[in-house]
Amino acid sequence: MDEAAFPILLVDLLRRETPAALGDLKRWWPMVRRAASFVAINGPVTQQDRWEEDAGYSPFTLAAEISALLAGADIADLGAHLAAPVEEVAPGEYRVAAPPTPSTVAALTAWLAEHDLPLADLRAGRQTLEDVFLRLTSGGRT
Repeated sequence: MDEAAFPILLVDLLRRETPAALGDLKRWWPMVRRAASFVAINGPVTQQDRWEEDAGYSPFTLAAEISALLAGADIADLGAHLAAPVEEVAPGEYRVAAPPTPSTVAALTAWLAEHDLPLADLRAGRQTLEDVFLRLTSGGRT
């Protein structure tokens, strides 16, 4: 079981620490999804634990399985919540391939609030949300 969990944990570590080394997260998602499915369906008990060489439960394997399932859920969560592809362009900086509609902004801010994450900057194309707001509310005055 831990052998199936480790690749998920590696992708998660690379995603958080060195996203440039990971590249496009979409490339790795099918592997993460299959590995997480395998762990969820076949775990937590093993026929022969890698370390103890006995059937049953192992604290190490349980920890690897739980961590991998949480990391896999985190990788999938934002894109599923927004129903749009999400790309991490830098650590903590994400690009959402969705139209900048009020419902998309509401869904994004709701997800951030659920995860207790701050919103430092929100952009629509090259303009910040503040720029767009000021342009729309200035009545042509700049």
